[in-house]
Amino acid sequence: MNTEQTLDLKGFTCPIPLLRTKKVLKQMAAGDVLKILITDPNTKGDLNRFCQRGNYEMIDEISQGDHDVFIIRKCDKE
Repeated sequence: MNTEQTLDLKGFTCPIPLLRTKKVLKQMAAGDVLKILITDPNTKGDLNRFCQRGNYEMIDEISQGDHDVFIIRKCDKE
């Protein structure tokens, strides 16, 4: 069964959000979904590049006014 976790990183600046995201995703199973809440504008590009280069799918990116929400799925290993 796939699970969803939420990682609240509001208030943290680069590189902390990316480092914490990597750590959590590493512990998750393939197919699991991570919802990340961020306020640092520099982290947006970092998360997009991270997904493009890795085994992760950016499902959605939503602006919530004072923060952004990223939803990332860990894909099966190739």
